[in-house]
Amino acid sequence: MRITSGWAKGLALAAPAGEATRPTSAKVRAAALNMLQAELPEALVLELFAGSGALGIEAVSRGARGAVWVEQAAPALKALRANVAELEKRAKANGEDVRPLSVLSGDALAAWSAVDASVRSLLDPARPSGYGAFSVVFSDPPYGIAADAAKALAAPLAVRSAPGAVWLHESDTQGGATILAAGDPEGWELVKQRAHGDTMITIFERRTP
Repeated sequence: MRITSGWAKGLALAAPAGEATRPTSAKVRAAALNMLQAELPEALVLELFAGSGALGIEAVSRGARGAVWVEQAAPALKALRANVAELEKRAKANGEDVRPLSVLSGDALAAWSAVDASVRSLLDPARPSGYGAFSVVFSDPPYGIAADAAKALAAPLAVRSAPGAVWLHESDTQGGATILAAGDPEGWELVKQRAHGDTMITIFERRTP
């Protein structure tokens, strides 16, 4: 598994051991990033259910100014931390200023205190709770909970994302149909849904409060 574009192109990524984590394929990852390319320059990215962190790392390689990753599974965390460390080495070697980069251990559906603390420490200690910090969000939960996760994530993500922020949520095609049928989640507007094999990419845009 390698980064496919940007200044970190070719960077080899460690994959989590075991079968608990389902890495996003290179084809789907490229399609997802291509759809969001205009939003990536100078973005602060949040990746939930991060796994190896490939989506966030690819986003940083394409111009995002930093990223926060949240992952709970121990094998995935080990790979994620190794991958972010390699990204930092490549950034230093290339003279790229990509701070902040932060890896958090926790449940992506409940780690908001840690996310807020990370944003405060990395960006602006005076900023209340880090609200409005993120302009690009990725979430790739297990497919069995993807539709429920989209509903659960909407409100807490809305208060932590800037107006006009984009949120890319992965599911299988069945989960994507359920998300579509449920209508716009709280604080967000569904703007695009696209299937890539068995994977459905759903993109939301943060409504202006």
